[in-house]
Amino acid sequence: MPEKSRVATVAMGLMVVLAVGGGCSNDGCTRPLSASGCMPTLDAQTSTIPVGSCASVGTCGPYKVFLPGPNYVATTCVYDGSGQHLISATTCSDIAEFCDNTSSCVSAGSGVDVSKTCDVSALPKTCSALTGG
Repeated sequence: MPEKSRVATVAMGLMVVLAVGGGCSNDGCTRPLSASGCMPTLDAQTSTIPVGSCASVGTCGPYKVFLPGPNYVATTCVYDGSGQHLISATTCSDIAEFCDNTSSCVSAGSGVDVSKTCDVSALPKTCSALTGG
């Protein structure tokens, strides 16, 4: 697939993931919360934003939410209201790569669908600073 088409496909897939806030259908595809790729606290997760990148981070109803910037695979991390306890995570990809390649999404923890609680596309952006070198 030409690079331009691949980028367009991924961008469209990411818009869908962000529009639903990780609420994509995973057809029962789950994994342990400890294997979600999310850090145990929101502060720790926010510190993982790569240099020069951004993520959407903010309050969504009773939850604190972390949505990474554009990528082929995006994990929505959901924390309790204090941001001190990871309670749910959903990872979605542009291809079916989870659960023996049968699902494009996998969930962990309590399966919170934040898209039913707030407009995740309106969450504020948090960016890491560019450092010289």
